[in-house]
Amino acid sequence: MFTFEFYQKHIRLLGVIAIVVCMGAWAVDWLEVVYPCPFCRVQRTIIGVLGAFMILGSSHFILKYFASVFAFFGAGVAMSQHFRGWVKIHKGEFAWYDPIYYDAFILSFLALFIIIAQAWIICLRRTQNA
Repeated sequence: MFTFEFYQKHIRLLGVIAIVVCMGAWAVDWLEVVYPCPFCRVQRTIIGVLGAFMILGSSHFILKYFASVFAFFGAGVAMSQHFRGWVKIHKGEFAWYDPIYYDAFILSFLALFIIIAQAWIICLRRTQNA
């Protein structure tokens, strides 16, 4: 599980999981369980879009290019949101959200890791003929 080949072999399953995570995150937004945060909405959408790219099964450079563009955008948004938490920490205004698993500081950190991992998995995908 800790080898890159594992993730390449299961890329489509990981794409389905990413889409399920995206839809689950949108569901809690639509059900008004969480605050309608524009940062979070972008991040969950990008995770879903990259999940769809993972399902496609293509290693064409155009797909990798678009995946990179979407991933950079999503990662930039996640970094911006996470940095806002660090600013609050340095101002002495930071407080954990209750319940903690809805905390934007933690979720933006996780989204950043997920988006970067998806970008690597997509962009390093080998061609089917190799």
